[in-house]
Amino acid sequence: MASLRSSLGRTFSWICDGELELGSYCTQRTIINGVNLLFLFVFCLLALIGSIRKHHITVPFRRDHFSIVVSICCALTSIAYFAAGLWDLIAQSDVSGHFGWLDYFVRGLVWFSYTVSLLVQRSKWIKVLNSVWWVSSFSLVSAYNIEVLIRTHNIHMFDAMTWPVNLLLLLCAVRNLSQCVYQHAQDNSLSEPLLARKSAGKSQKTELEHASFLSKLTFAWINPLLKLGSSKTLALEDIPSLVAEDEADLAYQKFAHAWDSLSREKRPSSTRNLVLQTVAKVYMKEIHG
Repeated sequence: MASLRSSLGRTFSWICDGELELGSYCTQRTIINGVNLLFLFVFCLLALIGSIRKHHITVPFRRDHFSIVVSICCALTSIAYFAAGLWDLIAQSDVSGHFGWLDYFVRGLVWFSYTVSLLVQRSKWIKVLNSVWWVSSFSLVSAYNIEVLIRTHNIHMFDAMTWPVNLLLLLCAVRNLSQCVYQHAQDNSLSEPLLARKSAGKSQKTELEHASFLSKLTFAWINPLLKLGSSKTLALEDIPSLVAEDEADLAYQKFAHAWDSLSREKRPSSTRNLVLQTVAKVYMKEIHG
């Protein structure tokens, strides 16, 4: 273990002056930066995959005022870190082996990535990843700041400034997760029947499925149901099921697929009516057929 620690110390001697101790504040801060960079890599990977794939799951996303305010706070924090890193780099340019500026630049990059993650949430998986990222960041930063306060009764200015912004990111994560759960429940409810059949037997299909052209033209296919209705009060089990292609769930899937496809192709300056275009794309063949 000692030899491994010594080897790591020589390899990463430019980090924390080679003192890789878990109890060191510098090491803990480096671990936090590493975790954030890992999340940033996964975020970029998912964003790249989502832009390459033609069909991917999308969720409705609207940039509300709260998200915009938090993104502005993250952007200002990023600028502050980059400025501090540049100042430290210029001030310590004559000191060899000094990499304090690098820590500022890494934190500036992390906060800039927070800004981007708040504005780019087109995929459900990206939204979930962002939420986990923000929760993890707040947890790690809070644990670090609390430990520093307990030990030294003091906290660095940047840490005190960014802690509330991390809390805002936590609130954004909670909102994201709640929206994902609500959207998932909404999607599942679309496939549930409005009326549950009481009979456990095989449900009968409508005569329209096997009706001839003449029967469809004269609506003769509905005569058996009308005849039954004239002899008694119709019950729920007397009503035949729809043909599979006429069910609402299949219609929703076709409409949602066409809507997502047209939404990705639509330009920001376009004024086309997506609803009419989607309906035409889904049902134009049936209308002409």
